[in-house]
Amino acid sequence: MSLPSDYQTAPFSPSLRRLLFFVAAGFITAPFASAWIPGASDPDALGTASTPLVVDTSDRNDVLSFYHCIYTASENTGSMIGWTGSVAGCDPGTTSAIFKTHVQRRINFYRAMTGVPADIELDAAKNDIAQAAALIMSENNALSHNPGGDFGMGGCWTTDGQEGAEKGNLARGSFGANSIDRYIEDSGVGNEVVGHRRWFLHPPQTTMGAGDIPAGGQPATNAVHVIDSSSHRATNPVVGSFYSWPAAGYMPSTVVWPRWSLQFSTPTFGSPTFGSATVTMTRVSDGAVVPTTVVHRYTGGGLSGDPAIVWEPNWAAFGGSPPVETEFEITVSGISPGASGAASSHTYRVTVINEEAVTDPYELTGNTTPPTSGTTYSVTPLTGVGADQYEVEVTGLNSGAWVEGAEDTPSPMVIDDTTSGYDLLTPLTPSPFGSPGARTGSNVFHLAFPDFVDQQFEIDRTIIPTATSTLNFWNIFRFAVPSNNRLSAEISTDSGGSWTEIWGRQAGGLNTTLWDKSWQSASVDLESYADQPIRIRFVFRHGGSASISTALTHGCFLDDIQVTSGSYLESGTITNLGTATSFSLND
Repeated sequence: MSLPSDYQTAPFSPSLRRLLFFVAAGFITAPFASAWIPGASDPDALGTASTPLVVDTSDRNDVLSFYHCIYTASENTGSMIGWTGSVAGCDPGTTSAIFKTHVQRRINFYRAMTGVPADIELDAAKNDIAQAAALIMSENNALSHNPGGDFGMGGCWTTDGQEGAEKGNLARGSFGANSIDRYIEDSGVGNEVVGHRRWFLHPPQTTMGAGDIPAGGQPATNAVHVIDSSSHRATNPVVGSFYSWPAAGYMPSTVVWPRWSLQFSTPTFGSPTFGSATVTMTRVSDGAVVPTTVVHRYTGGGLSGDPAIVWEPNWAAFGGSPPVETEFEITVSGISPGASGAASSHTYRVTVINEEAVTDPYELTGNTTPPTSGTTYSVTPLTGVGADQYEVEVTGLNSGAWVEGAEDTPSPMVIDDTTSGYDLLTPLTPSPFGSPGARTGSNVFHLAFPDFVDQQFEIDRTIIPTATSTLNFWNIFRFAVPSNNRLSAEISTDSGGSWTEIWGRQAGGLNTTLWDKSWQSASVDLESYADQPIRIRFVFRHGGSASISTALTHGCFLDDIQVTSGSYLESGTITNLGTATSFSLND
């Protein structure tokens, strides 16, 4: 299956792995906690082929530990690629062994979470074939399972590359472990069958091959060799069983995508079938129904993978996304078992969790107005989450006014999570088509699509609103896809573990007459967040399609961002308490 260039990235989420309390003058809170997992430097602990990965998704703490030890271990590993090739020279080259290990680890993470054998090895010969396929896709800046027919047999075409394209998952605009996320997500028109996901989770698989080309003078591409029945395991340990994504149990929010699927590991070609099946989702706590739309019913069998049903939940009545720490029950009924032995209905439960938060009871106790003469604070010890130390951050509250205006001076306090290759902070001058220049000063924040990856930046302040605080900012749109591209302001109350949209705007259109002729103001009431620490970010999502360009004629712009009538935490000092559960605070 090829992955079109219309897919989105996982939302940014920091990977703090310590129990962290903020203590500020007149303000104490414990907003965030997550577990540090010992053994992360042990290759076997991180899931090499010699150590199949196993996780108990019915145990929240086990999932939390597994996510931080395995998934985050393969995050931000693009710089390790060590690619030796050249697109201009039609040399596929190779990637480093450690980089391949991270790709393998990400594949096995998803398989382990699903409950299918998580012992995939990357075969050297298949790696070479996949690398040749990735080269062809990068050279042509397009995807094809038949590059010889679609692109011609010149250029960087080779028989290895042709085979890799025919037998591989293909992606453009990403490489490495990030591409595995995109395959499991399987968003966009044409991917309703979630074929990439099904190939990665296919239980009989034992070996695959990975090829990657990084961005930098050429488009980033990835190919994973997934079709090879000769390497299937002799005995499928989950045959005759249902498996799903998201899987039953606790699921980290960053890997729960809009499309859900249920598969059956069939011993019989073409059965069961889901042609008449229906999907019901309810919130367990109160029976509230989550509307669903079935987008594909797949008969499957043989080399085509297992039968599946695919649906998309509508979270509009639940805040626009799956609410975290909330259990949902899914029932797929009306299944036609055929000769497979499957049941006619299957019910399971999924709880989407904030993977950055510990839910075990904990508390910081002490004087809520810290005196400079000194006072003692105590932490309720955590049990069962694998925490091996505590840290405390001491900071001060600053009630001074601030405005993030994107100017060079003073330097904006933002975290830039846009794709490298264009400047988030950029000068903006009036356009001959009627769009204005910068609202104040000369610079603005620019969000556009250099590739098919959502773009975002975060205000680098932990803000404490009051009952009268508002978030104010200005925005304009230029070329953007009106039905898909959306600019959102989002808020987090758990230090970036989860985000909620508090403002959103769809793009204007793909015509200069639809450009904003003036800056549009936005104001969001923050009363409901009074007296609690929040983070704010802005995200530009492609939603399935995008006009790929970072020119000033494309995307959206923001300027003069501020929160009124609030305060923020200054940079603090973090002290490692070790295993101690109390500390003394003085001036």
